Amino acid sequence: MKKNNLISINLLKGMLLPLLCSFVFLNQSQAQSLVNFNTTTDLTNLFNPDATPVFTNISNLGIGGTGSINVPIGSNDIWTTKEGYSVTGSGAVYTISAYFLISDNSGYGGLGLSPNNVNSTDGFGSPVSGLGMGFHGGGGFFVNNRVNTDVNWPPYLILGNWYKMIFKITALGSNQYNLNFQIWNSDANGVLGTMKTEQNSNGVTNTNIGTASTIHTYFSAAGSRMSKIDNFEAILSGGAVIVAAGQPVVSTNSISAITGNTATSGGNVTDDRGSAVTAKGVCWNTSSSPTIANSKTTDGTGIGAFTSSITGLSIGTLYYARAYATNGIGTSYGEERTFTTTSAPSPTIIGFTNYAKLYFDGSFTIANPTSNSTGALSYTSDNPAVATISGNIVTIISAGTANITVTQAADATYSGGTQTVSLTVSSVSVVDKYGRISTTS
Repeated sequence: MKKNNLISINLLKGMLLPLLCSFVFLNQSQAQSLVNFNTTTDLTNLFNPDATPVFTNISNLGIGGTGSINVPIGSNDIWTTKEGYSVTGSGAVYTISAYFLISDNSGYGGLGLSPNNVNSTDGFGSPVSGLGMGFHGGGGFFVNNRVNTDVNWPPYLILGNWYKMIFKITALGSNQYNLNFQIWNSDANGVLGTMKTEQNSNGVTNTNIGTASTIHTYFSAAGSRMSKIDNFEAILSGGAVIVAAGQPVVSTNSISAITGNTATSGGNVTDDRGSAVTAKGVCWNTSSSPTIANSKTTDGTGIGAFTSSITGLSIGTLYYARAYATNGIGTSYGEERTFTTTSAPSPTIIGFTNYAKLYFDGSFTIANPTSNSTGALSYTSDNPAVATISGNIVTIISAGTANITVTQAADATYSGGTQTVSLTVSSVSVVDKYGRISTTS
């Protein structure tokens, strides 16, 4: 059976909407998009071709004998994702990978990012604008807007073998990026062997990527090198998120002013993708990946920044929040933030003091103390042989000591609280009407 990825998440893209790449949120800060090409419309549904496309999506000859991209010998072709990925600045990491079946000794293959969702390729398989990697038999290059930085690795890629190419871009801020690519030996079922090479290029500047509202991934071929491509995957982390084709681009502000019941966030809609934004705000929930079906704010329309007041929260609770924006195509979300509301303070109970009683007092009423909390008050005795309590009425049973505890329930602002005082019941000798001395009658 075909292995779709290395993290044992079996994604069946055909089960999802036909114009969306299959994706799953791996945790609160990571998302994955995988196309396995098992459905022969995957290529044209999910990717934009160049002006003269020659790649085709076939139902066999891929990893595990399943669907793949057929690459005719002598191809000059580049395909770019219709869906995009947000540009969030420093910390975002974009990892792109695919399997390539090497079948000839002349030409190049490539992977990368571009600010455009439609591209044309040069003789190295690179778009006009973007960051990427390319490979041939015994070497390759990093590419920055079609400027190549060559690297080499002996020995050559072996004809007839599958290899997994992995290209990682880490945003440093100020339009700078660290680039890394790895080439792994693979069998025909996608099981990886040893890593053939790893290459790095750090501190690369590209303003086209850094200033784009969304960026897109691509795969390409130029000349005669590979005959099949399969399992194209993008993993996003560090705040970058998937933005479906046509949906608005929105980022999430950090969470601030956190109390037991409220917090502040917001976001910024940077691109409506040609369809007016009709609603924007922040949504939240106690589980990951909140949507507008959960609690949300509504903070205006259109492009631009907004501030959101998150209310109605529970004290001492972990929440997940992210900005959203809705246009005529659909609703998209910014990166997910987490925060924990503060724990409630304890109430201040005043006026609950020790009691000194005589056995013959029989019973007495506890006067409720004052408190800054509105929580209900209740009372207990730790020694029912001396005194019992019903409501706030204390009934003396015998001489001795007991601890009386007032317990105040939590309210919307304060946690529950307790305070304990002592009750001392003294015996006393009396003479009854028969002239007898008694301490109990």
